[in-house]
Amino acid sequence: MELIKRIIEYSRLESRHRLKSVDQEIRPTAEFLREVAKENDSGSSTSAYIAWIKDHQAIRRHATESEIQADVTFWYGINAFELSEDQLTALWANLPRVKAQKTLMEGHFNPKDYNGVFDLVMLATGDEREALKARAKSMELASES
Repeated sequence: MELIKRIIEYSRLESRHRLKSVDQEIRPTAEFLREVAKENDSGSSTSAYIAWIKDHQAIRRHATESEIQADVTFWYGINAFELSEDQLTALWANLPRVKAQKTLMEGHFNPKDYNGVFDLVMLATGDEREALKARAKSMELASES
């Protein structure tokens, strides 16, 4: 249970620091690692980095193929148990985008949180121009209140 709590905290910090994925690996910044060290009482950024890596590796080991298949089945409405490994992997890798698109379509976000709106539209569409437009509109809404 502690591992899950740490991963949730890492995810929150990764989002706040807007860490970018490079070749499906997140590259932490020094500022991010300092905050992880502070949150986990790790002492140094180096020990925080090692703990962060080990925890992510542990979670990956625990993510079973059936969990991935269940996620793909739920979010795409298809029988993922009949897909090839490549098909399953491709659909699973795209789940954050699908979830962001659903969030946008259903309006389950704070329209006045302009940074959050930018991140959500960017993830949902991959289009920075659209994300910038959405952020500008969100800033207008926020300034009107």
